[in-house]
Amino acid sequence: MNRRNFLLKSNLFAAGVFFYPSCDGINIKSSNLSSSSRPDLISEPVFFIESKNEMSEIDGYKYALLWAGNEEDGLYQREESDWKLLKTTSINLDWIKGDDLPEQKVKRIIEINHSEKKPEYAVYFPEGEFEFADVIHSDDQYFWGVGTIIPKPGQNDRTLRINGNGNIVSGLSFFEKTFCRGLLELDGNDNLVENCKFYKANKSTSNRVIYSDRFLYIRNPQGQRNQVRRCEFVNGRIGASLEGNYKILDCSVSHCITGLLLRPSSNGSEIAFNHIFENDVNHHSGADGILAQRNVTNLHIHHNDITKSGEHGIYFQGDSSLIENNNVSENHRSGIKLASYTSNLFEHPKMQRDPYLGFNNVIKKNICIGNSKDEKDTTNAGIYLQAPLENIRVEENDCSDNNYGIRSTSLANLRTEELESRARLRDLYIINNIAHNTRRASLYIEGERDVYIEKNRVDSLLTNAKTSSHRLVGAVIKNNEIKGELTLNRAQEAEISNNKIGRINIISNSQNRNHRIRNND
Repeated sequence: MNRRNFLLKSNLFAAGVFFYPSCDGINIKSSNLSSSSRPDLISEPVFFIESKNEMSEIDGYKYALLWAGNEEDGLYQREESDWKLLKTTSINLDWIKGDDLPEQKVKRIIEINHSEKKPEYAVYFPEGEFEFADVIHSDDQYFWGVGTIIPKPGQNDRTLRINGNGNIVSGLSFFEKTFCRGLLELDGNDNLVENCKFYKANKSTSNRVIYSDRFLYIRNPQGQRNQVRRCEFVNGRIGASLEGNYKILDCSVSHCITGLLLRPSSNGSEIAFNHIFENDVNHHSGADGILAQRNVTNLHIHHNDITKSGEHGIYFQGDSSLIENNNVSENHRSGIKLASYTSNLFEHPKMQRDPYLGFNNVIKKNICIGNSKDEKDTTNAGIYLQAPLENIRVEENDCSDNNYGIRSTSLANLRTEELESRARLRDLYIINNIAHNTRRASLYIEGERDVYIEKNRVDSLLTNAKTSSHRLVGAVIKNNEIKGELTLNRAQEAEISNNKIGRINIISNSQNRNHRIRNND
């Protein structure tokens, strides 16, 4: 049974009575379920459909079953002239007898599912608030409804954790009515959270980032194929914290400290079509729209709208990933920042590179306009590359109206023995970008060697190297349109050809360094 084909039609389920249009050959009847046939449930109306050839009935509630020729048995719902297969049945928590706690009622439904292979019952949360502070163990279980799940007062660690595979959480609200570090945690594979809202009444007032507090936590670093779709996150410390392999699509994340936290184990994941805005509680390090933390790998971050973050729009610290077609604007510091770290890595001993550095990333076709909103900021840019990095492509981006347009830089104040591991900055490709109206250099490109600056349309370009004793060696600067000044600082053996340049300024430390300058207008 493919549970993901379940079609949500809450108006039919929530209604006390169904009204079906007439249909040739089908006679709709109703009956009452005897409480003796299901002693742990309250008696509720059951509807069944009798066709000319067959009659089927289910001990479920507020649904209809139709036998449809060669189609498998399943739950159907009428839409216009067709019947849509729902493939499951639901039990309303209010129909469980007794005064049991909500988590006990949920566990009872799951027990019924374990004891009866067919039908499979979904857990339906009716309107109202349901207190939770428990772990639910289930596989292929559907949790849905119009209810609101809240923390149990005094239980601060978690509200609801679901351990297992193939579970679906749909349409529910999760409200931090009293303080709790997490509202929903999922641990397993192939789980789906869709059309849910996670929220708190007021925005946090913290002056720091609180990584332990997250509305939604996909918590298994080995988890595979988990998905979050069309969810809303408002006023969290961390909107959603994600580990393992996942997709987060079409979500809205606002007024948090950090919008999305992609943990170091993140791999092969997709973050797309999300609206991430005004996550500006504070301007502390880590208060980003998307923070991809430490050695994340093989991520595809695309078509997101990320504005007005407390620090960076996207702060990416990993490798082998593509960041493309995002609108990253009006963030307090950089629009997109790349960096890498050698501490707190995920399974780094299994990797071939030691020490770790960010490598093989592409930043392409992003709009990074109007970032660096902090007027006192002297470092940030539309796109900011911070060592150690290697084999980075930055192409076809618009980085206008920032402090710097595109900036690459090594770390300052390093010991000599740290330079190779922490200041490596080479194999940079800055190609076909736009950067105008910047407060500082449109392109500020620092590096060691194998730096290619081609086909960009910018106001100015400044080269640099990590210390006064180093040089940027063999930079290729060609086919650019530079309205103002190209400044060579700490450069050696540069090739400068076929550019349209306002003027060239060679600083004394770069003079007589075997540059090849030709065919420039």
